[in-house]
Amino acid sequence: YALESMKVGTILDLKISLARGHCSIICAGKIVRAKRVMDTSVVGFAIEFTEIDKHIAEAINNTSEKVK
Repeated sequence: YALESMKVGTILDLKISLARGHCSIICAGKIVRAKRVMDTSVVGFAIEFTEIDKHIAEAINNTSEKVK
């Protein structure tokens, strides 16, 4: 995707690598927030999962609970 086309509402096919590339999550998500970091070319995105396997979602939730 070109950065210019990545706006709020854009649907993305995602591959998220975990554990130094030993495991990947394949899912879909929608951009819900995009914000450029002041005076830089860096853009941060918040993405909501729209299509994700139930077991993977549970594993993410369990992992995030341990991090808190």
